[in-house]
Amino acid sequence: MFQAAAELPKISSYGWDQSDKFISIYVDVDSEYSFDLTHFEERKCAVVLNVNGTKTSLAIHNLCQAINPDKSKIKLKPNKFVIKLKKAELGNTWSDLTDAKDLQEAARKKRVGGKLKDASTQELLADMYANATDEERAGLMEAAQTGQKKREQKR
Repeated sequence: MFQAAAELPKISSYGWDQSDKFISIYVDVDSEYSFDLTHFEERKCAVVLNVNGTKTSLAIHNLCQAINPDKSKIKLKPNKFVIKLKKAELGNTWSDLTDAKDLQEAARKKRVGGKLKDASTQELLADMYANATDEERAGLMEAAQTGQKKREQKR
């Protein structure tokens, strides 16, 4: 199922939020649609949608936490649908829809608690830059340039 969904054009625009019981994924659809396939697993969900004869998919292979596949469902609404993922552990707050942030934070904590325990500021910044996303690197570069300009103005 997930392999088939991976080969189709992707739904890339959606929103999500959470309650104590559910993760809700909101997808707007501009025209008539039907579902060809829906599939839920403990840490995965996928839907294949048929919009005016064209198949498209939304597949998430690394949900942040476990869901209850048997209690997860899709709610159909005019011009949109909502994927309702039942949380396996009610009341848990997810940091994000996928586990990417949690994995990145765990790796950072491991580095800081290990080889960077007594590191200098320069070593910490170098590690931060080396393990940052492109967006975070751009922010670090901008901050460095701003700091450099301020130091030059003080001279």
